[in-house]
Amino acid sequence: MGYSLQKSTLAKLIAPPLVMMVIGCSSAQDYKHQVSGKESYLNVVPLKALNAPANIILPVPSGEYEVPVANLEDSFGKQIDICPPVQLLPVLRGSHEQHNGDCVTVLLADSLQNTHLWSRVVSILQAQQITIVSRRDDAHTLTTDWVKWTCLNSDQQYQGSYQISVQLQGDKQALVVQNIGLQQIGESTPVSDLSEIQRYNAVMMNHMIQWLDQQDKLVNFTCTAVRKTTHCQS
Repeated sequence: MGYSLQKSTLAKLIAPPLVMMVIGCSSAQDYKHQVSGKESYLNVVPLKALNAPANIILPVPSGEYEVPVANLEDSFGKQIDICPPVQLLPVLRGSHEQHNGDCVTVLLADSLQNTHLWSRVVSILQAQQITIVSRRDDAHTLTTDWVKWTCLNSDQQYQGSYQISVQLQGDKQALVVQNIGLQQIGESTPVSDLSEIQRYNAVMMNHMIQWLDQQDKLVNFTCTAVRKTTHCQS
């Protein structure tokens, strides 16, 4: 009932943010993606075998004091991402999240307001000028173009493409964000690291959640103001 009012009011009160967004890890040192400081420790001279003269008897070697040889085949130094995982914002009343591989789902109560969830999702993307490549209103699913993300705490910037859908699961409305592609800006090779895929899925979902929460708050504020006005006039 209040949704049409919400849509028209939102256009006036909430300015659409830029598609170029800042990820949810702040510029604080604790949330940097790469370790800071010098990496001179990586250039340490490796241990050499002890060459003793032939006439000297060495003690029996003990594994307890043996220094293991470092394996540098895995990621090390600034190649390691130390930023904690992005958590979904718990701002929508009665919401519940699910993670499954390259897909993240938020379950919402099948309320009167969430009955219009699909049209709200479409309007949110359009307001942010995120290009929709394909859209099926009958199936409540769409695919976005590349969305560029900017993280001030990382030397690597990413862009992602997503399939967003609204599904009915039992008595819940499910808002689903699934990764279609993720790559570093300027690179053509797709990112296969599941932790990075899940990070930017959560970033996209959080952005949707924030806008839905703003809409809910605006509707509640407007309805409260209308009730107070009506009460005063009566």
